[in-house]
Amino acid sequence: MGHTPDISSLATFNFYEPVWYIDQTSEFPKPKRKLGRWLGEAYDIGQAMCYWVLPISGIPIARSSVQPIPPEDLTTDDAVQELAALDKILTEKFGEPIRSEDLSEYDINNPDIDNEYITPLFEPMEPENSMPEADLWDAEAYDRYISAQVILPSGDSQLLGTVTARKRDAHGNPVGISNKNPILDTRIYEVTFPDGHSAEFSANTIAECLYSHRQTQKDNSMHLWMRY
Repeated sequence: MGHTPDISSLATFNFYEPVWYIDQTSEFPKPKRKLGRWLGEAYDIGQAMCYWVLPISGIPIARSSVQPIPPEDLTTDDAVQELAALDKILTEKFGEPIRSEDLSEYDINNPDIDNEYITPLFEPMEPENSMPEADLWDAEAYDRYISAQVILPSGDSQLLGTVTARKRDAHGNPVGISNKNPILDTRIYEVTFPDGHSAEFSANTIAECLYSHRQTQKDNSMHLWMRY
């Protein structure tokens, strides 16, 4: 989708594990802390760290007061009885949980399933605008000279041209080696001018012209400032 998601809200719980949540509607002497089953993050409800919880009613509720239960607390008699009562009611409402051996029936690699009717797990909203993989980028994608517009000498005049690509040898390898010092940069570029013709220029020449153009703009701006 073009960004790195934050999954820290999913790192605390496992699906359907027993959790504590606070029920503000409980009146004394009933405890406000209740037992439920964790269903996942409530993305479009409440604040961050808001989760769906399946309570004893069988109707999912969104709560931001969800807490994990330490393993040692689940072994106490009260917790065992409360969890057994919760699972008993949920089983009566929804039936027995699916066993791991039953999941093969829903495996998309199962030859007995017609994959034509299986919805992909992830489908970009705009497939044609999907972000390319890093391996699909070449060095020119990060070249600061590529697509730069610069005024360069062309015959007896100077023309505005666009740097379109690196020059390559007969084997398709880029000509020259880059260097932080423009004087030592031996790369050669192809520049296209408005009339359609192309010419080759060294990185040193392009850098010099870019600097000269920026310096001219800076001097003109200073002259205008001093004038007014």
